[in-house]
Amino acid sequence: MKIFLSHSPSDSSHCRILKRSLLESGHSVIDRSHPLELYSMLTTKGKQRISQCDVSIVILTANALASYRVHQEVEYMKEIEKDYFVVENFASKIEVRRHLFPSTGTASDHEDWKDELEQINLILLAFTDQYEFREDSIVYHVSKV
Repeated sequence: MKIFLSHSPSDSSHCRILKRSLLESGHSVIDRSHPLELYSMLTTKGKQRISQCDVSIVILTANALASYRVHQEVEYMKEIEKDYFVVENFASKIEVRRHLFPSTGTASDHEDWKDELEQINLILLAFTDQYEFREDSIVYHVSKV
């Protein structure tokens, strides 16, 4: 499965750990870790990358919350109804939330799609269990995302 990883450039260390876990599980991961892509605006190329992926993951830290680009990426995911996960702090613990849209996948691959999403969910849960975020590095639940 091809996964787009949305995060603030300041959170690259968090994302490298997650990216490695996803790659080890056989997924392809696209992010904007290239230094020339640190624009504040979501470009056409960035939209193409999100569109080409099967699902996205948003690492929502205080840095990401302050990033206009991360907000644009999430808004674009909603606009094109791209399924995505959000990793954030909720009630003093790190939580993984899913945002799934009804139009994703076809009837023939629905069970495989659900299995793939569940595998990603398990990877994210293992990531949150093994990685200790500082209290100020993950923000509390924000209904906008």
